[in-house]
This record gives sequence, C-alpha cells and structure tokens, in this order.
Amino acid sequence: MLVNLMYLDISNNLFDIYEIDFSTMTQLTRLYIKGGECSGRMEEQPIDESLCLLVKLEELSFNMTKLMSLPDEIGNLVNLTSLNVDGSCLSELPESITRLTGLIELLAYGSAFECLPKNFGNLSALTNLGLKGNCHLLTLPDSFTSLTQLCTLGLPGPNSFVKPPGYANFLIHLEKSGCVYEESDM
Repeated sequence: MLVNLMYLDISNNLFDIYEIDFSTMTQLTRLYIKGGECSGRMEEQPIDESLCLLVKLEELSFNMTKLMSLPDEIGNLVNLTSLNVDGSCLSELPESITRLTGLIELLAYGSAFECLPKNFGNLSALTNLGLKGNCHLLTLPDSFTSLTQLCTLGLPGPNSFVKPPGYANFLIHLEKSGCVYEESDM
C-alpha cells in the first residue's frame, strides 16, 4: 500500500497504467505520466476515475501521451495548480475543469482541442496558458476574456479560431500587463 507516497513519476514505463488504483495514494501531490510505451495503451481505455480522489494533488502531467479523455470528475482535484497535457490526443476538456479555480498553469501545446469549456474563464488564477498547435480549436468561449491574470499565453494562429466579444480589448489589457502572447504559425 502506498498511502504516504507524495510524488510518483511513471513516465516511459512498459506496464499498464490502468492497473494502478490511485485511491490508496491519498497523500500524492505530484503525478507524472509521460510518453513511452504506456502511452500507446491510453487510446484503448480512459484513465481510472480513482485519479480524481487525489484531492491533495497539485501537479498532474500526461505530457506526450495518447490520452483521449480526462475523467469528468477532474474538477474534484481542488488543489491542482498545474495540468500538463502537451502533445496529448485530447479533443476537449471536461466542463468540471472550470471548478479548478486555483489552477495556475494549463499546458496543452499540440493537443487536439476542438473547443474549450463554456465557463473556461472561471479559471481566474491562470497565469500560464499554452494552447499553441491546437489547429482544431475553432472557437474561444465568451468567458475566455475573463482570464486577466495571464502572464504567458500561447494560442493557435489568429485565423484559426472565432474570437469572443471583447477579444481585442482583452489582448490590449494583456499587453499592458506585460503578458507574453504568442500565436502559432498555423
């Protein structure tokens, strides 16, 4: 039993991560699963929902995996400050993610997002948002312009998505606050 485990990195392993029961890891604050052979199995089944019982989790990374979906209960991870799904196969984020009001960093470079949750602007603590390389992202929700704490913002090319009302003023605000803003060359 791994009750006192606080940090777990199971990156680049050959074992099946779906056999892991996260519910016994109640003290876990950081979980990293990066690429490797295990990522090839992620398209066959979703990550176990027991992951969403890890209420002390602060950092979660599925970097360079073939992760197709996050559990709907991801919003239960109320202490999560960093979520990295760079290079994943996610086409959407569950709406419950908008309950993660303490989330500071969301990295999703090169993922397959088609849309963002309607209430994405509820992530008011976000300072680092990376969405470059999401060439399927067609629209930003109206609430997007509520993300006024951003210090770093990376988006797909300017012609790849429909901009919400007030987007031009939003960019002016970010520029005045010193935000580093970049768009993909897509």
